[in-house]
Amino acid sequence: MGKQSTSQTQPAFLGGAAQTYFDRNLFDQYIQQQGYRVLLEKAMVCPCKGEGTDHRSDCLNCLGTGYVFYDRVDTTVIIQGINTETQFKEWSLERAGLVSVTSRNVDLLNFMDRITILQTQDKQPVLTEFSEVVHPKVLDDGIIFAFLSYTNVQPITVRAFQGTQKPLLVLNEEQYSISDNNLIIHDDALLRESPLSISLRYKHSPQYHVVDEVRDVAHTNFLDVQNGGKLTSRSMPVNAMARRAHNIIDADRFRSNQLIDNAVIK
Repeated sequence: MGKQSTSQTQPAFLGGAAQTYFDRNLFDQYIQQQGYRVLLEKAMVCPCKGEGTDHRSDCLNCLGTGYVFYDRVDTTVIIQGINTETQFKEWSLERAGLVSVTSRNVDLLNFMDRITILQTQDKQPVLTEFSEVVHPKVLDDGIIFAFLSYTNVQPITVRAFQGTQKPLLVLNEEQYSISDNNLIIHDDALLRESPLSISLRYKHSPQYHVVDEVRDVAHTNFLDVQNGGKLTSRSMPVNAMARRAHNIIDADRFRSNQLIDNAVIK
């Protein structure tokens, strides 16, 4: 293959025009002072995918989701809810649970990275509420359990379906327990209603997955006074769109306790 020629665009004439420089330190300070303390888990594609085949459902690194979380970093980011022009457009599930995430350049964001909000800057816990329906299964050892979409769960109410003509059965603390993201049923009598269907409302730490990189490369030039006024390039904060974890496909598998832990704590 022959060598391809490349043309160059004529540089713009500055003509002594005034120049503006962004101070990255001010951006970083704002993120550190106004952001949330979060747990950032880096995602990577699982190598269980073969040539011409999909990711393996029996892989204990990803359980068929295709993604492995290999790193955990305790850091600070800005998280803001967004309004995607809903004034003149109908709401849809495509816009549900979307937030804007801004992080310092030392915490680069990529598709499917997982972000869990831990605390505010004054060390107050951040909790939100969620409701879902699960269908517990009986394992070979007799344990009745189901995966929940989130961890660090504080149950508000847990109720079992008893048929269309009866009220929901409110479960007491002796009939169930929650460990990590596992709902465990201790009352075998509940299995009389088949299939067993449980509705929960609980508090949990908000969690998101990155779904789009809005500004993954950002640099600014500044005059380095300590280096003789030399024009120097410096990386700026990055920005991405993230979605609530339960709106992600196979969300329950991402939190399964069957997964091999590939994370490294920093």
